[in-house]
Amino acid sequence: MNLQNLVSKYFNEKCDLDFQNTLLVRSDGIVVFSSDDIKNEAASIGALIGGVWQGASALHSFVSDNSELEEYRLAFDKSDGGIYIMPILINDKEYYLGTLYRKTFNPALLKRNFRVLKQQLKEYIQSNFSGFTSNREEYLFTDISDEEMDRLFAL
Repeated sequence: MNLQNLVSKYFNEKCDLDFQNTLLVRSDGIVVFSSDDIKNEAASIGALIGGVWQGASALHSFVSDNSELEEYRLAFDKSDGGIYIMPILINDKEYYLGTLYRKTFNPALLKRNFRVLKQQLKEYIQSNFSGFTSNREEYLFTDISDEEMDRLFAL
């Protein structure tokens, strides 16, 4: 099962917390998962999440030598709405888990629940996702000479 299907399965079947406007984004801004309510805007939001995290990380490097960013979070909010982004490592690759919220009565509780969600999602992925591995034991071609390679790419 690929990562996108696994994350979708988690949110649809296993997640007991209610999170709308939630995305899982690769570090290059490509969306791996988005909740149904923001599917139309997911690509734009994902690119912005990737960019804002990288920008914040670059700014962070001016004030700290600590490069361990997994415990950091990024919030841009006011008392009832905003965005909340956290990094999550999956198979040693950085992803960003983000949510957009508005008209929230208790944003502190939402952020706490979102941190719990991050931990539960990470544990679920670690126990169910083996990553991208190759089952190939042999090369398709063996003993190719330089002459054959030259002929292959000659004009």
